[in-house]
Amino acid sequence: MLESSPAGVADPRVTSEPRWLGKYELLHRIGSGGMAELFLARTTSLGGFEKFVALKRVLQVYQGNNELVELLLGEARLAATLQHPNIVQVYDVDEDNGTYFFAMEYVQGKNVREIIRAAARLGKWLPLEHIVNLVIGAAAGLHHAHEQRSADGRPLEIVHRDVSPANILISYDGTPKIVDFGIAKAVTVRDGNEETLKGKIPYMSPEQCRGEPLDRRSDVFSLGIVFWELCLGKRLFTGLKGQELVEHIAHSRAPAPSSIRPDFPPDLERIIMRALEPSRDRRYPDARALQLDLEEFARERKLSISAARLAEFMRSLFSIEIAEEEAAIRQYITLTPSGPSPRDRRTQTQTALTPTVQAPLDVPMPTVTPWWQEPKIMLAGVGCLVVLLMVAALFAGGDQPTTTPPRARSGGAVVWEDNIEALQPKPVSLPEQPRQIVIHEPQPAPTTTKPTDPPGPGPTKKKTKTKTKLPDDWDPNSPLPPP
Repeated sequence: MLESSPAGVADPRVTSEPRWLGKYELLHRIGSGGMAELFLARTTSLGGFEKFVALKRVLQVYQGNNELVELLLGEARLAATLQHPNIVQVYDVDEDNGTYFFAMEYVQGKNVREIIRAAARLGKWLPLEHIVNLVIGAAAGLHHAHEQRSADGRPLEIVHRDVSPANILISYDGTPKIVDFGIAKAVTVRDGNEETLKGKIPYMSPEQCRGEPLDRRSDVFSLGIVFWELCLGKRLFTGLKGQELVEHIAHSRAPAPSSIRPDFPPDLERIIMRALEPSRDRRYPDARALQLDLEEFARERKLSISAARLAEFMRSLFSIEIAEEEAAIRQYITLTPSGPSPRDRRTQTQTALTPTVQAPLDVPMPTVTPWWQEPKIMLAGVGCLVVLLMVAALFAGGDQPTTTPPRARSGGAVVWEDNIEALQPKPVSLPEQPRQIVIHEPQPAPTTTKPTDPPGPGPTKKKTKTKTKLPDDWDPNSPLPPP
């Protein structure tokens, strides 16, 4: 069980303690007990994420005790399966250099024992409506735990075994919450030849004191003890200690509230005494039945069961402590700016130094080639440019008169030849790109236009033969006639 410091968060973190546990930064110690201690811690992440948690670990002197470590881990595993507004939620479980711990919901509030002490210092006591309210909330949380099943539908048969004023928290917004599942179980261990019970004996059930197997009705009895003490303002089992107290609880009956206060409401007394039945068979079968009877009692008595009213009562008792806690948290945040934990920094360093099959972060991203720089598209563009230049060159002399009519190729397409007369006085200026040259097949001269030559001996025939014999260096593609 954890003892909270008298001044709330004023108990500083011991300077010899490590500042970090895993990814959690320890801000201060909330309290410590016989086996475990509790810290206010902070965790941060990307985008300014920041969350405060309560971090619970086994005391340093018991770090090598495998039994206590297993109890801590068992509590974390068990509580992580419970999702209820009246149960403190567990977020994470981890280990750092042999220190086992788990992070859970940080409840800004006080436990019932602290509430009783604060009210006594101010000369007050809890109104009946607030007592009924917190017992209803605790019963609802316990029933949720008792009904919990595994993934395959098997009942887990959870029994808290340590329901006491110190393990019932009331938040400053008026919400009762059950805490401490597992680390303070009433287990039987052997210390040499002596058998001892671990737990708070004044809040044990008779079957728990007798060492019998426990079920959910044991928690109902323990909650009944808390209810009895809150209603009457005194301890139920006093004057006895140790084994005598164990025997007294195991074999006796709790006194009726009317024996101490004759004006005690009879209908409320029936509810309390049924929860405190020594025989489990005559006791409430579960915490839900106790909850329903209390809700019916509150309706009949017109009690205002309100979280807002309970929150106002908490603030009237702990106004100074609330202001101190808020100021202390702001101071912790100011003095210890958030940053990466040593584990995160080690991970980043190892990632930077250790080779990995993944692509390193400093490799530039592959560049994407624009579509207009693709080779195929560039070649197509050059081809189009060549065609345009050829068309421009062919139509460059369009304003000058042509003397040669168009002639048809063998394939039937019409090709416009250059103006020979315009090219003779000035050298031909070829374009930068090659020009398409068309080789014309020889065409027979029309007989109607051939002039009549005067008759002669044979020089004309020899001249025709010389015409067909061309020089070796003559270019057949030339537009000029052969010499």
